[in-house]
Amino acid sequence: MQEKIRIISEEITTDSLKVVFYIELLKKSFPATLLLDEVANTKKEYAQLLEKSKQTLETLFYTNEMARITNEVAIEITESAYEGELKMQEYADLKDDLAISEFHFYEEDLLLIFLSPKIFLKNAITVQTDYSLAIEDLSIDM
Repeated sequence: MQEKIRIISEEITTDSLKVVFYIELLKKSFPATLLLDEVANTKKEYAQLLEKSKQTLETLFYTNEMARITNEVAIEITESAYEGELKMQEYADLKDDLAISEFHFYEEDLLLIFLSPKIFLKNAITVQTDYSLAIEDLSIDM
């Protein structure tokens, strides 16, 4: 049986572990950065966070949590842009345009980096969640 989430590459940097995960369901790979509270120099020191990252990605992509988060992000941004009013066409356009680009895993939370190339052009949308995947913060990097 093939793994749902595979690690394609790993690289230790001075302050993180850079990983590329392959999501079998999507037949697509995503970059991720793993960061510990204390500086780590070996892959072994990242093992627990790496396993937590794989489990979280599996939850995101295999239980429709990514769809839920994408939907919530589109609603939040659309309502903010129109002062609390949800404009359905603008919401639908944004929801369709949002695409996950990368992940940053910390010990207590994670960042999901979205792109919206048609609507936000070169701006990233950063969504902070805890490991129960509740959205804690959302920002558009201008």
